Amino acid sequence: MTPELTRIRHDWRQLPFIVVAGLIIGLLIGEAAALYAASSFAQSGNVKLHKAAKRAG
Repeated sequence: MTPELTRIRHDWRQLPFIVVAGLIIGLLIGEAAALYAASSFAQSGNVKLHKAAKRAG
């Protein structure tokens, strides 16, 4: 085999798109997780249970 056929060529033009897409997806997942955490743990019943569990040890 010749060195030309065994050499891998990378197309670096797609890299910025991949990085930006990953950042956007991560941002969306992070925001969704933050909204879910705020809605599920900020309820008064959960806060009272959490405080009671802390006191209990």
